[in-house]
Amino acid sequence: MENLNIFAALSIFLWLSIFIFWIAKSRNRGLMNEIAGLAKLFFSGLVLHVPAFLPFRQFSYKPFFAVQITGLLTAIFGYIVCILARQYLSENWSGKVMIQKEHTLIERGPYKIIRHPIYSGILVMMLGSSIIIGNLFGFIWTAFCFIGLHRKSKQEEKLLENEFGEMYEEYKKKTKMIVPYVL
Repeated sequence: MENLNIFAALSIFLWLSIFIFWIAKSRNRGLMNEIAGLAKLFFSGLVLHVPAFLPFRQFSYKPFFAVQITGLLTAIFGYIVCILARQYLSENWSGKVMIQKEHTLIERGPYKIIRHPIYSGILVMMLGSSIIIGNLFGFIWTAFCFIGLHRKSKQEEKLLENEFGEMYEEYKKKTKMIVPYVL
């Protein structure tokens, strides 16, 4: 249980730091406009950790050290993808599904491989955190969030298709939506 708490704390630290990073990146654009998206991101990450601190461990497994390391590396990878994608997206980002003023189509960095790398990174972070915690709830929550993010990405794609037309259609042919080389 000691290792679980250390790894859970590291996972929580990743979620807190990405939340702080998002706030720092959003401050110039009006944090109040982005607070709903930030709150969902923060809540989705932290809710995974609740089972690690409950006294009963139903539907849990005790992850071996190597499994916890794998979970942590997975979460770190997702974290890096999120940070890079947010950097590349820059002023195009919004917590709401909308086209920004002077919106541009980003096709470099992680966007060269996948159309929604922030969502991909979040899901990979969630998967890593779920592995660390070792509770079935985390995997179910991650699947639930995948469905929500897939739905949101479809809404975004409609807006981007309307905004960029043929250019976006060509981009879609070269990339996958959320899972590289798969979906």
